[in-house]
Amino acid sequence: MPPRRRYPKELREHLVSLVLYEQEKRQTEKTKIIAETAAIYKVPPRRLSEWVRKAEAEDEFKRTIAGYAEQIADLKMELHKLVQMNEALMTVLTQMAKKL
Repeated sequence: MPPRRRYPKELREHLVSLVLYEQEKRQTEKTKIIAETAAIYKVPPRRLSEWVRKAEAEDEFKRTIAGYAEQIADLKMELHKLVQMNEALMTVLTQMAKKL
């Protein structure tokens, strides 16, 4: 078995973005686009497929984290509003208790 070749990060990123772009543009099966791209750039299709899978997983992770960050921000705003409402209610209750 021949030794595994190292490919520059820039080439990997370029090929992955090319595959994803072509898939979106042509609405073609990803494996076909990977095979075509790999043949053009003389990269093993299996290796390119691994790079694409890894990039998609990282992208999904980033979207998930971004979604959580957005939810946390919304919850913080809601908590702030609830604290303000609670303080207002406590003020009203205190004033009512003084009148009794």
